Amino acid sequence: MKVSLSNRINGRVLAIVCKLVSATARFNIIGLENMEAIRDSGKPVLWTSWHGQSMLMACFAQILKLNPNPMVMIPDDWRGESLYHFLNLVNLDPHPMNLEDKGFDTARKFAALVRTLKKEKGYNCLFPDGPAGRSYEPKPGIIYLAQKTGAPLLPVSAYVRQAYEIKRWDAYVIPYPFSHIEVVVGKPLYLPQDVDRDSLKERVINAIHQVTMEAKANYYAAQGAAH
Repeated sequence: MKVSLSNRINGRVLAIVCKLVSATARFNIIGLENMEAIRDSGKPVLWTSWHGQSMLMACFAQILKLNPNPMVMIPDDWRGESLYHFLNLVNLDPHPMNLEDKGFDTARKFAALVRTLKKEKGYNCLFPDGPAGRSYEPKPGIIYLAQKTGAPLLPVSAYVRQAYEIKRWDAYVIPYPFSHIEVVVGKPLYLPQDVDRDSLKERVINAIHQVTMEAKANYYAAQGAAH
């Protein structure tokens, strides 16, 4: 993907923030065994979070040091340029793709992604309400990907108070260095093909909301215990 100079600078700034947070923040992780169980079963890990937490998830991925590098689908237009450079700098594997396009090129890229996931049994970080909303509204592609790979979705969420929140549709969170970050990795969510798409979408929403609430509750429980 061709990246302009300004977007290379933007991507490098994001990478510096991500690496600094990962090196200095205090992460408390609940449920990591759920991710390990999927890996042990020989399935790829379809790590699923809301788009506003994508920086938090990039920081989380840094401390896990996963192998192979987790894949991330990004827009294949100007919106994806900064992300493409950023993700490469933090050992994440960007896959530019326009999932709103039903043409052959998108279908070919998506099929290649599925083949790679099934072959490497790797990781894919999914943000189902991205890249442009509506918030908490999963796109159909996430269900299709899970069914094509035969893998469950793995809901993951984090909560941090010491952070800057960008006032936009996804309430994008950038954690501060030296912050306390609570992470919850939920139970695997299987999406059978004999259940209608609307019901499956509701299950995805509920699963991500559940781990989001748990991460927030764990954060305040830890704060209370410290005082």
